[in-house]
Amino acid sequence: MAPFEPAYADELAAIMEWALGRVLRDGETAPRPDGWLRDETGGAVYLRLSTHKLGQPGRHLSEDQKRDIINGAFWLRPPGPACRLFIACTGVVAPEAIAAAGQTVQGQRDIGLLAVTPADRLNAGWHAADRVRALGHADAQPHIERLLFQASRNAAIVRTTDGRPLAPSWIGANLGSGLSEMARRRDLKACQRDCPALEIGDLQPHRPGNQAQAVMRDGRPVDDFLIRSTARTIHICNAPPPSATSAIPAARNIRAAAETL
Repeated sequence: MAPFEPAYADELAAIMEWALGRVLRDGETAPRPDGWLRDETGGAVYLRLSTHKLGQPGRHLSEDQKRDIINGAFWLRPPGPACRLFIACTGVVAPEAIAAAGQTVQGQRDIGLLAVTPADRLNAGWHAADRVRALGHADAQPHIERLLFQASRNAAIVRTTDGRPLAPSWIGANLGSGLSEMARRRDLKACQRDCPALEIGDLQPHRPGNQAQAVMRDGRPVDDFLIRSTARTIHICNAPPPSATSAIPAARNIRAAAETL
C-alpha cells in the first residue's frame, strides 16, 4: 500500500493522477532496478485527508515536483547556500510551517521548507535503497538523500506534523551526522546527569571504533568465552558480542561455576 498525506489540492491532484494508474496495474510488471518502492507492480493507495480548510497556493507544479510528491517529499522552498535551518512539515500543518519560516527567516539565511507526503513512504525508499547497497550497489541513492544533498550537513531540522511525533524523526540521519536533532537532545539529557555543564554543541559525531579482541600469549585470537577461576573469584576474560553475552545458557554456566566456589 502507498500512503500519502497531501496538504494542498494541487498535491492531491498529482497523487490521484498517479494513483489511478497504480491501482489498475495487474501486479505482473517487473519493478525497475532503481524503483525502491516497487510501484510498477501496482497496489492500493491510502490518502490521509483533513476537513480543515486551507487557502490554496497560486502555483503550477512542475513535472519534477510532481515526481517528488509521489516519491515522498519535495521542497516548498529549497535551502540556499547559507542554510543553517530547514523545516520539514507534513499535511495540513503546512500553513503554520510556512508562517514559521517567514518569522524565522529574519534570523536565519536561506532557510528551507520541506513538504513530506508522507514520512512512511519516504522512509520505505530509504530502507530499500540501503538494502540494495548491502548487495553491492554502492551508487543506490534514495529520494530523501537526493533532496537533502541540497542542505548543509550541519543544518538544524525542525519537524512538524499532526500525526505521530516520531514519524519524521529519522530524517536527520541523512544529513551525515547519523543523529537526528531529537536523538541529540535525548542523548544530551542523559549525559547531563553525569556532567551538567554539557551543551548540545558538545555532542559531535565520531566514527565507530573497533571491538576489543582478546589474544592468547601465543598470538591466537580468542573467539569464544574465556573464563578463569581462582579459589574465590571468577574472571570472564573475554566475551563474544551481545548476542552471546546476553544468552541464558552462558549465564547458567557462569552461575554454576560460581556455586562451586
